[in-house]
Amino acid sequence: MLVFYDVLLLVALLKIVSSFQLLDKVRISSPLVEEGLIFKEDISKPILLYCAGIDGNRLSVSLQLAKLGERFDVRCLEMSGRPSVDNIIDTCCTFLEKESWRKYYLVGESFGALIALRF
Repeated sequence: MLVFYDVLLLVALLKIVSSFQLLDKVRISSPLVEEGLIFKEDISKPILLYCAGIDGNRLSVSLQLAKLGERFDVRCLEMSGRPSVDNIIDTCCTFLEKESWRKYYLVGESFGALIALRF
């Protein structure tokens, strides 16, 4: 069973890494759509914005995405390179301003928690 989860994590990591260029890049992704678990975001649900740690990917939360997607419209802040904190905050603010009519929750892991606390 452990090997199965290791393979799932490796596949998820390869998908994430292959989608990034080696630039200072910040984006808000919709992992459930990108991984084919749902067809489109459900705007009737509150947003759960997951802010990744310094590694900048959603690998650590990937096994919980499907369960979280039952109650939330899960989005992930993803980073590559070494973007500035201001760039990261601006990306989050821009996204949340576009969705200002919706309730949202911020969840952060490690460095992502520091970003979430800036709000």
